Amino acid sequence: MPQIDRHKDRTVNIEFVAAEDLECLPYPERLTLIFVTSGSINGILNERPIAVSAPAVLCLSEEDTIQILKKHNVSAQSFSYHPDVLNSVPISETEDYFPIHPKIQTGLSLFQNNPTRTGVPFVTEKAFPQFKMYPIRWT
Repeated sequence: MPQIDRHKDRTVNIEFVAAEDLECLPYPERLTLIFVTSGSINGILNERPIAVSAPAVLCLSEEDTIQILKKHNVSAQSFSYHPDVLNSVPISETEDYFPIHPKIQTGLSLFQNNPTRTGVPFVTEKAFPQFKMYPIRWT
């Protein structure tokens, strides 16, 4: 569902699922933030076992593989968007520095494949509501 980016002159494709069933993940050509607001999930993410209890966040890219083995009273919501949403224009550029494809690196690091990335970042109960507001700013 296209949304108007109020901060930049562009339209971005962002999908929101209010009752995520966790059945068809990951979404093709999308980065997906899944907010587990209650319950727990056990499964396998990229060939590693995971156990997730609310409040929690799952960060999936189209390259991830996930198999949900068990859900217990889970309530979850998801935001999915094309990786281009994280394209950014630097605040200041100099003659010596012109990035070819500037991106918000912190946001992308939640989804990039590397040996230390689990796809389930540690988020405290206090930080969870703030983390959850991040994608809502686009809708």
